[in-house]
Amino acid sequence: MKDAKPGTVPELLSAGALDDVAAVAELRRSAYYPLLRGAYGRLRTERLYVSDVHGQAHIERVMLLGAIIAMQQGFTPRQTELLLIACSYHDIGRVNDLRDEGHGKRSADALIRIPIPELGEDELRCLRAAIATHSTKDALIEGFADEYRVPDGSRELCRLLCKALKDADNLDRVRIRDLDVRHLRFAESKSLDAATEAIFQKCRSLTRP
Repeated sequence: MKDAKPGTVPELLSAGALDDVAAVAELRRSAYYPLLRGAYGRLRTERLYVSDVHGQAHIERVMLLGAIIAMQQGFTPRQTELLLIACSYHDIGRVNDLRDEGHGKRSADALIRIPIPELGEDELRCLRAAIATHSTKDALIEGFADEYRVPDGSRELCRLLCKALKDADNLDRVRIRDLDVRHLRFAESKSLDAATEAIFQKCRSLTRP
């Protein structure tokens, strides 16, 4: 991992500044933490939407939450890496901080312009469908999977990535005081509300202005 910039979530993690959150401490002891560190190191920050609401700080927290969800759900290393790519770039198509209903599809379409080493064609199709669906109804995942020509053998991976991305992104709604755990998909995610609030408050107090 390249050196984390002071005041970023990766830097706080490296310093152990978030270890008083039990889920983070567990993650740092697990095999999922090196995967998260690698994803932070590869993050193309210049491609991110610039915003105090949906910008880099949000993306870094969603990546952290995605890694925790992957750990809780027992994702394979490759599933985790793909989820972290989805978390990294799910908002790159945004044009404003409001509802911006089309940003998921725009983000999915913009993903093909980001060079991601060793990403298979079917994996890219799964990622695009998951990212496109993250900002709309869950039921639309099959339509996006059809649009991006996700093969039948990859449909379950596509659904899994979509559910995990949606949960990670929705958990960070604590930053706008709008988290409703009833809308989360995994039972374990519903128990992360207090941890997510603690992560956000700690990051807000310690990260860059």
